[in-house]
Amino acid sequence: MVKLTYDEERVPLRGTEGGTVYVGNTKVALEGIIFAHKQGKTPDEIQWAFDAVSLGDVYSVIGYYLHRPHEVEEYLREYQRRWDEMVEELESRPGAREFYDRLRSIRRQKELAEQASSDE
Repeated sequence: MVKLTYDEERVPLRGTEGGTVYVGNTKVALEGIIFAHKQGKTPDEIQWAFDAVSLGDVYSVIGYYLHRPHEVEEYLREYQRRWDEMVEELESRPGAREFYDRLRSIRRQKELAEQASSDE
């Protein structure tokens, strides 16, 4: 008879002093994996988009999220709050708002073009 080992595996996450949580030894942040999962991307698609992360680690991170949704959602809200504060501070600099508005416009045009080409 085959004897399986089923010790609980360590979730491949590491936090920084600044509060960001990364996947394994990569620079891929937890929120990137979770946002992609919440958008309906498959683990294979997520791994393809974040090729520094192994497929097994993608599954582990999604499993971590599914077991602790409230905790992870709280982290994501805090991340969004810090992000919004940083953007607000950057945009408060002279001429910065116009620069970022142009970048957003370019990004939106690119997204629309990609969406149109995928609809064909």
